[in-house]
Amino acid sequence: ERERGRGGKGRGKEELRDVGENAHGAHAEVHLEQAAGRKQFVVDVLHPGTATPSKEELCSKLSKMYKVSDDKTIFLFGFHTKFGGGRTTGFGLIYDTLDIAKKIEPKYRLRRAGMMAKPEGSRKQRKERKNRIKKLRGKSKNKTT
Repeated sequence: ERERGRGGKGRGKEELRDVGENAHGAHAEVHLEQAAGRKQFVVDVLHPGTATPSKEELCSKLSKMYKVSDDKTIFLFGFHTKFGGGRTTGFGLIYDTLDIAKKIEPKYRLRRAGMMAKPEGSRKQRKERKNRIKKLRGKSKNKTT
């Protein structure tokens, strides 16, 4: 089912049926961004009487719906289950290629998706190392890193 949005900007609603084995349905309001090489949408999942479906479940259903070859180009985030359950709303992005995704997506989301390594050491250790390096000059700066 496709409906035209305000002003005819190519926005519309698409029904996602059978999202996960427990979920009854969802719809995604899709907005295409040709310059960014991605589709962005709000995902509205209906799952009365069951737990919130996982992002992996939703990701696999969205990849089938939009005929995406690589699931890693789909990023889902910001999900909130409504009070009383049964309905969850979140946001999603589907990139054309993995290279575009790595270029545009913030580092923390790339880390969540397993595309970037987590920084080594604790936060305090990283800050102390940074401040030690700031005090050094020249070639000795390269030796400490």
